[in-house]
Amino acid sequence: MYERKVLGLEEVLKAVQAMIQAVPKGSRPISVAVMDDRGDLICLARMDGAHGFTNELALRKAYTSARRRIDTNKLGKHLQESGWSTADFGTDYTVIPGGIVIVKPGEETVYGSIGISGRIPASEDEEIALIGLKVLQDSL
Repeated sequence: MYERKVLGLEEVLKAVQAMIQAVPKGSRPISVAVMDDRGDLICLARMDGAHGFTNELALRKAYTSARRRIDTNKLGKHLQESGWSTADFGTDYTVIPGGIVIVKPGEETVYGSIGISGRIPASEDEEIALIGLKVLQDSL
C-alpha cells in the first residue's frame, strides 16, 4: 500500500498570498496556479488587472512541472539538449520559465507544483514562484 502527503488548501493559500504580495505595486500583475503532484489544481488566483491568458499559462506551467517532475526552465534545457520538443509529448506542456516543482529540501518526493505567469521577462515569474516554494517547504 502507498501513502502520500498532499498539499492542503490552507498552506497553499498562504503561499499564494506571499507570491501576490511579492509583486511590486503598480507593476504587471500575475496569475498563480498551484497543483498537486498529479497535476490536479488546488488553487488558481489572478490579480486584478492581469490578462486572462495569464491564467492559462500559469496552469500550463504548473501542470508541466507536476507531470514531468521538473521546473519548466530545466525541462526546456533538457529538451533542447536531447533534440526533443514539447510537441513530442502530445500535451499542453510548456518550457517557459515560471513553473517549479514543490519538493522538500533533502527529499526527492514531489508534493506539487507552482505556475506563475504575467511578468516580463518570464524569469521574474520563476523568482516569484520561488517565494511560494519557500512558504510551502516550511510547512512540509
